[in-house]
Amino acid sequence: MSNFIHPTAVVGYSPMTQVTDECSVRLGVGVVISPFALIGVGCVLGDGVFVDVYCRVSDHTTVGANTRIINSARVNEYISIGSNSIIAGTVTERTTIGSNVRFFGAVVHTQNNPQSDWMTTEEPSATLANGCFVGSGSVIIGDITIGENSYVSAGEIVRASVPPDSIVYKGRIFPRNEWKGRLSN
Repeated sequence: MSNFIHPTAVVGYSPMTQVTDECSVRLGVGVVISPFALIGVGCVLGDGVFVDVYCRVSDHTTVGANTRIINSARVNEYISIGSNSIIAGTVTERTTIGSNVRFFGAVVHTQNNPQSDWMTTEEPSATLANGCFVGSGSVIIGDITIGENSYVSAGEIVRASVPPDSIVYKGRIFPRNEWKGRLSN
């Protein structure tokens, strides 16, 4: 299967430097880059990756095989995403996302010093472990981990790490085996 890059997509562009370098991007086999998508310099997209219309995958980001970047997602710089994931939200710099993750929220920095220079300040980012789910409108803030196979309900604001096999609902963390609510895999 060959790759498809729509003519309106831009591959190898860096908004920070205003430079385009298509050769710096590595594409696996069967990659689809849809209309008006932007793929930054130094990105690596694994086999079967799909980038939807108006999505942005910024500089030096690695996306694992068969992952889908959809719904106008914004994936910022230096991010690592595993295979077989779906990303449909905003992901801040240096975030690590495992395999088989479903992400529909936002990952943001804590902004400990909002007066600091935006371009030179580096804050630690979140880790989303394998198999976790983050619902629409949820916000993951700062250097925390969403544990393996955990579920963050839509609209949650998460400021602390979530243990593996847990459910975040109405601001509380429940062990999955004690959850009495409705949830299907």
